[in-house]
Amino acid sequence: MHETGEPISSKHFAPDHLTFATSYNNLAMIQQAQGDSYQSQGEFAKAKSELAGARASIERAIAIESKHFAPDHPTVATSYNNLAGICYHEGDRAAACANFKKALAIFLKHFDDNHPNVKSVRESMKNVGCGA
Repeated sequence: MHETGEPISSKHFAPDHLTFATSYNNLAMIQQAQGDSYQSQGEFAKAKSELAGARASIERAIAIESKHFAPDHPTVATSYNNLAGICYHEGDRAAACANFKKALAIFLKHFDDNHPNVKSVRESMKNVGCGA
């Protein structure tokens, strides 16, 4: 990443290339982990900032993926699932549940109830109190 926050691949790919979606998704997961770490250390302002950055990164990933895949593609579902986790860590349970439900609905179009992705989202929904 450049200090600007843009992936180095910006020299080689258009801004809506799928490479960026992967980069933003990965960045969001790192930012979420950093936010969780700050939160456990009692540094709530830093945690809030990292989680806000994570949410913005994953939303950018979803925007890019939505240009390349059908809205019910499993890759998009994975990003909604990641967004749900970030929302939950931010304290936005309603948004977390809404995004878990989007992810689950998409996964169920492609996979049966025993698929690991379906099971994982249902477990997350249960843990957050969304119902599944």
